[in-house]
Amino acid sequence: MLLKDVIGKDLPGWQSLYCYVMELSHSLMGCFPAMKSGAKKIVVCLNRDDLEKIWSKLPKREVKVNKFLFHVNKGENRAILINSPQGDESDSGDFFLIQGNELGFYLQEDDFFEWAPGLWSFKDESKAVFPKE
Repeated sequence: MLLKDVIGKDLPGWQSLYCYVMELSHSLMGCFPAMKSGAKKIVVCLNRDDLEKIWSKLPKREVKVNKFLFHVNKGENRAILINSPQGDESDSGDFFLIQGNELGFYLQEDDFFEWAPGLWSFKDESKAVFPKE
């Protein structure tokens, strides 16, 4: 589903909420977020603290956490970005929403999360810490 499919429509189960997204910290163009493995869906959370738990399961890297407004369907675990600094998101696909107690289930799987491919780091990030709010 795309943002243009939900804008201006009264869709049951959808609401506008702020969500948190975690991505690798770098000085290059591009976004390298945490993703749901296999499905290649960017992970978003309603609770910022949940991202720290996900970060702890991934290879240690320096990250930044962003807060964006999304159209969210909690029943379907879907979130569609409404707006971002990059501009028009009308063709933006849906993200994977993690909420509530389900995170514990996902954290039990060793390879449920991964970093988006493409950004190599040649520095030692083994002592990276999750950024505080």
